[in-house]
Amino acid sequence: MQWILIPFGWAFIAVSLGVILIPYLRQRSDLLTSWNLFLFGSANFVGFSAIQSGYNTEPYVDYEQWDYVRFVAGAVTFYGVCACTYFFLKTPRRQAGKRFRKWPSQTVGVLFLLLPACVGAGLLHLALPVIPGISQVVAFVAKSAALIAVAYAFVSWYRQPTNPLLLWCLVGIVAYSLFFALLGGSGRRDLLSLAMTIPICLYWLRLRYTSRGLNVTVLLVAAFLILMLLAGYSTIRHQRYGLTPVERTVDMLRQLPSAIVNVGDTKGLLGSNAVEASLATIHLYTTEWDPQPFFNVWFILVNPVPRSVWPSKPESLGQTLPRDLGWWRYGYVNWGPGIVGHGYHEGGLHMLVFYGVFLGMAFRFFDELLMRQSGNPFLLGIMSAIAGQIIAYSRGDIGVFSMQIASGVITGLMLSYVARVFFGTGMVYPSDEDRISQMANFDK
Repeated sequence: MQWILIPFGWAFIAVSLGVILIPYLRQRSDLLTSWNLFLFGSANFVGFSAIQSGYNTEPYVDYEQWDYVRFVAGAVTFYGVCACTYFFLKTPRRQAGKRFRKWPSQTVGVLFLLLPACVGAGLLHLALPVIPGISQVVAFVAKSAALIAVAYAFVSWYRQPTNPLLLWCLVGIVAYSLFFALLGGSGRRDLLSLAMTIPICLYWLRLRYTSRGLNVTVLLVAAFLILMLLAGYSTIRHQRYGLTPVERTVDMLRQLPSAIVNVGDTKGLLGSNAVEASLATIHLYTTEWDPQPFFNVWFILVNPVPRSVWPSKPESLGQTLPRDLGWWRYGYVNWGPGIVGHGYHEGGLHMLVFYGVFLGMAFRFFDELLMRQSGNPFLLGIMSAIAGQIIAYSRGDIGVFSMQIASGVITGLMLSYVARVFFGTGMVYPSDEDRISQMANFDK
């Protein structure tokens, strides 16, 4: 049954891209939404990866024929439930009309004055000694704040494009954020978020009101350039042993331009063996090992507890799976088990229904906020900080990625709260009830 992955993969890619492009070109949806970013990433980490696994002759474990069927059934279940929740459940839309309506003033001055707070979080991360539990939180906040700062700086410059101070400030903040995205050779998702920040802000501020065909063309070109950037970075991110994280980052910054120009291929970014890891998880947790219901929920809840205090604290599936299968004999490796793999790790199709409903509601709620408040720089900052995590979410590890998404959201809300404390509430978006009342008064 391995062959079933090939037609499934092609069909999945076609459906995912169709769900993104057809409603957009028919002027029924926006383009750069969290839902579309998730589908775009899924087209790669589920669709293309399934095609790779369909031709693979060196599986991670000896699969049964039903493992392939279980994977397809799991993917159809999760994405079907997630799509139905996103498009048809009205609760997230109603809540978006009631929540997060009050924001600080969105003037250039307020955004500019928030930049030192964003930079300060990064400097605190560099200066702070290693403190169990606290250091991890500060690191999450620092990286999120660096990405959010780019959004604030870009919106400020966009509103006053002839101001040279704001232009140089934007250049400096981008360089600062690039440093943190590369710090210590960490994952590619922070770099992807940085590369997506200006396209996201530009789309919601301007491009959503222009030619849709032109937008698709421009964003496809941008996607190609971003792919080259990530491919170049992938060739150099694991090559600096014996250096401190800061020294490694400086060295990577020096070599990144030539790495992009001389990149050989992008195969390492396509698929990333996500389906292969999902199949291994499916096989092991349906035939050999007991499933662990709601594991990722528990993993997220207990993660703030320092491992020095709780040595047996749960580890992510992406780390334990390759170790338990003996792959660490080749050196440390961390897999992305994929959403489908996580579902079977936690019990099967019913858990995929649970995650489908939850994620569908989360994507719809956030996208409704974006559509209602498209020029809100605080929302654009949050979207920019989590874009890379959303694109890669279908690859997993979803417990780790969920924490990083949460850190981006919380950091963005914290910055807006600080601004409201110092500058007051400067913008209140109308609720659905307000809109209905205004329309009724207008009709009179």
